Amino acid sequence: MEKKEVKRFFKSIKDWLTPYLKPETPFLLACSAGKDSMLLAHVLLELKIEFALIHINYGWREESDDDQQWLENWAEQNQIPIHIYKAQSKSELLASFPGKSAQEIARIIRYRYFSSVSASNRNAWVLTAHHLGDQRETLFMRILEGRAVNPIPQVRKPFLRPLLNAAPDFLEKLRAALHVSWREDSSNASLDYRRNQLRHQIIPQLNQLPFNWKVGFDLFIQHHTNAVLAEKKWIEQLKSQMLIESGLIVFPVALLEKHTSMLSLLFRAFEIQLSEKELPQIVRLLSAQKGKKMLLANGVLWREKHAFVFVSNDLSTKQIVSYPKDFSHHFHRKWKPGDYLTKPDGHSRKLSDWLTDHAMPSFLKPEFLVILDNEKMIWPQYHSKLELQLTSAFLELVS
Repeated sequence: MEKKEVKRFFKSIKDWLTPYLKPETPFLLACSAGKDSMLLAHVLLELKIEFALIHINYGWREESDDDQQWLENWAEQNQIPIHIYKAQSKSELLASFPGKSAQEIARIIRYRYFSSVSASNRNAWVLTAHHLGDQRETLFMRILEGRAVNPIPQVRKPFLRPLLNAAPDFLEKLRAALHVSWREDSSNASLDYRRNQLRHQIIPQLNQLPFNWKVGFDLFIQHHTNAVLAEKKWIEQLKSQMLIESGLIVFPVALLEKHTSMLSLLFRAFEIQLSEKELPQIVRLLSAQKGKKMLLANGVLWREKHAFVFVSNDLSTKQIVSYPKDFSHHFHRKWKPGDYLTKPDGHSRKLSDWLTDHAMPSFLKPEFLVILDNEKMIWPQYHSKLELQLTSAFLELVS
């Protein structure tokens, strides 16, 4: 490999990483001690970009401890800080994550740990050494398994993937030119894993085709990546027309009616769990009257007058309604249809009528609390304004 080619590559990596540099917050490099992460470590050293290593010792291979020791020695020689996490035994982890494979569990542990180290280090960016070969394999796997064909993103907080567009053949030549040393993971050769079956059996067969399949597949990746970015931009634009609180999302009915063909994408973007069978029910709910609801896996979707309100399962009414300061000193319970409010002049009125007159959103009614003192209802007081910790935009949408 020519020096000018190496120099050009180094410049492209530095230019790409520069916008993400933070004062006094070094990058964190997820490092297995394998050839890809060690190559990225060498590149960062060459560029004089400050970073620390984060490594997980799963202990699932005989050489796991040797890999850790080798990496610690390399970090010491190069004066690089290193964070090490030693996982539980495979049997303990399989018991803790029933129904998941060892590879799935490893991925969960990996991203949880990386995110936690990032959070404890001023939300530092975590670099991973994914490259174009990993992207191809990932999309192949998702196609073959019938999953959503979403490309690996180059940026998704707190992760950055500076090598994602680099071809594996190019990186192989770069490793040789830089004399990079690394540790070989024996599990990479095992055919017990689907990805390895794809890597060692299917892709070599594709390479025997009389045309370069990688060119067309890489174009597919680029087109699909552009489509995903366009979807994200569209979602961001829609957010300006919505109200989003913690555990509470308000979709104007007019917005959903305009984009009925995109409901699945829209709900998925806000992590609302919706099956394909439930999608037609959502469409029917558009023409339903106020107060209708639909139970979903992770919350309830309510049909208000001019909006749909999604309430997550972990949201409490007490997080929304503004109760009196001495609320905790009195007995409280959910309101009942037979509850009455008493006016100062002694006249009574049904609480249900009061809630209706004050435009109480349907999703709040079932959980609305009343406060009692010696059996006497002391809240809500008989006043003309419902005290909600909600913006006027919300009240305008649901009333």
